[in-house]
Amino acid sequence: MASPSRISIVGNSDAEAQFVPSGTETTYAANQMASTTPVDYPVIMANEQDVSISSLAYFSNSKLIALSKRIGTTQVADLLAKIEAAVKSTTRSPGGVSPYPNNLEKEARSVTLSQQCRLDYIQSYFDQVHPLYPFLDRASFENRARSSRVGDIGSVDPAWCALYHAVLGLGSLYHECGSFNAFSGTAWDIFRVSLAFFPRIVFGQINLVTVQAMAAMAIFSVTYEALPIEGVLISEAARIVSHFQITKAEACKTNQEFQRTFWVIYSLESEYCLNTGRSSIIPSHDISCPIPQTNLPFLSGFNWLQCKAKHAQMASDIYQRLFSVKARSSSQALRQREASRCLEELEAWRLSVPESFRYAIL
Repeated sequence: MASPSRISIVGNSDAEAQFVPSGTETTYAANQMASTTPVDYPVIMANEQDVSISSLAYFSNSKLIALSKRIGTTQVADLLAKIEAAVKSTTRSPGGVSPYPNNLEKEARSVTLSQQCRLDYIQSYFDQVHPLYPFLDRASFENRARSSRVGDIGSVDPAWCALYHAVLGLGSLYHECGSFNAFSGTAWDIFRVSLAFFPRIVFGQINLVTVQAMAAMAIFSVTYEALPIEGVLISEAARIVSHFQITKAEACKTNQEFQRTFWVIYSLESEYCLNTGRSSIIPSHDISCPIPQTNLPFLSGFNWLQCKAKHAQMASDIYQRLFSVKARSSSQALRQREASRCLEELEAWRLSVPESFRYAIL
């Protein structure tokens, strides 16, 4: 029996007819969309004239038709349709579900964690998350966490409280508090306190803690619990650092925490934009913020943040050169040359990583 998501393949020959499913012919939504809203936009599938909608998109409907005719089955098309549906269900907000808390005090009271749990979650954050996104000063954070009355929502700094609960939420993921479903799980319940402070952060005074809170919230947004709001949190973090010109060396000066926080946000936003087929809010040609020396605890002498920042800059540059509107108007020969150059640059970047830490090409 044909699956509900099966794609109809229409052909003229008897050989082609054997794998055409019966019933009403349906063509994939990537090619015939009734709406052009982001909700309906494909993720795995590519539009015929726009292959840059997502870094995951490769097959268009016409390519699937050609492939299915060649191999004599629609199994590949069926699989891609199922993957498309699964990815959309994870990355798009469930219908009628709002992630934004209505009552801040109620959300804060609902998070009942023992002191030991809080210490364990913070420890896990710095052991597991911080090495990859090294923007916090651990001693400073832990000292403030011990001295702050985070349960008293009315008197605590909103940005600090948002940062604190985002760190707790991320750390709790390593204690079986996560979920593969959006807006659910213990980690999400903790993070909702951070989300409740989001408007106050956006419209409040911008300082180091504010930017760090947005960075932590942006990191949480790439987890399964928050994928539907990933774009909102990452884009807002990027907007804040761009609007207040934290991209410039003059704004960061000698404050390495500001510098590290900027580069973490920039790397998140650049990779998100390349993956979703859009240009970055932070123009790479307008960045002068220094990259401080930031080593991995298990790989001394290797500036991990510099490596990560370089990769992010390349991601932004590759989008402009290959997938932007201007790039798509170039000739095929020119785009092919640019693609070859991009591959060479990516390979040079890969070889700059220590061999013990370098991913292999299969």
